[in-house]
Amino acid sequence: MSGFSNGFSNSPFEDYRHVLTGLVKNKKKTVPWQTRENKKSYCSVKKDDDLFLKEMSDVVPVKGKKKIGGSFNTRKSYNKIDYYCEKKEVLKKLEKLLDSGEGFEVSKTPEYCELIGAGVCEETAKKLHEGKFSVQAYIDLHGFSRIDADEIVRNFLEKSFRENKNAVLIVHGRGLSSKNEPVLKNLVQEILSSNYWRRRIFACASAKSTDGGSGGTYVLFRKKPLSKNQEKKLLKKQVYY
Repeated sequence: MSGFSNGFSNSPFEDYRHVLTGLVKNKKKTVPWQTRENKKSYCSVKKDDDLFLKEMSDVVPVKGKKKIGGSFNTRKSYNKIDYYCEKKEVLKKLEKLLDSGEGFEVSKTPEYCELIGAGVCEETAKKLHEGKFSVQAYIDLHGFSRIDADEIVRNFLEKSFRENKNAVLIVHGRGLSSKNEPVLKNLVQEILSSNYWRRRIFACASAKSTDGGSGGTYVLFRKKPLSKNQEKKLLKKQVYY
């Protein structure tokens, strides 16, 4: 993704889209072997079964004490052991997550958001989220109304850009107590996605857990703003830094 035309992106499960698509497709099909490959495989298995039954048609089962053998439930036993070990591992990870937050990844949650400027590599937003850029200033919007927060954010961004700050943090909260939507979080995204600021920013991303997680947004500034023509050229040529 490049450019800010679509605003903030929010697709942490994009890599699993093909899984969902596959499930939807399979749901529509009533026969699991409708593809050419599966149909061939099914026909082959059917022929093998018919051949086996034909060859075993004159076989007589052994009766009495001479019968040798028994039922072996190795597969069933293996599945039980495998399931037990897997369940135990999941519970162990869950316990660590609840006790210390170990294993929690903000970028894998639906609340994660990022925004990438024209001509900027997607890897930049990932590095920003991981805390690879030093935060030089921050503001906390908790307790402010939308009107007051709007002015505070704009003044903070202007001052930070004018002072050549590299990266800053805006703590806006997750907005879970809001009735319909996260008011302050959406406000920050609207400001950063505006024509004015998108040309002054390399990238934005939800903060890592220690800085508020999805309740905070990192902002990585450019040294100087792009002109409208420069932005168009970068988007057209797909030039990356």
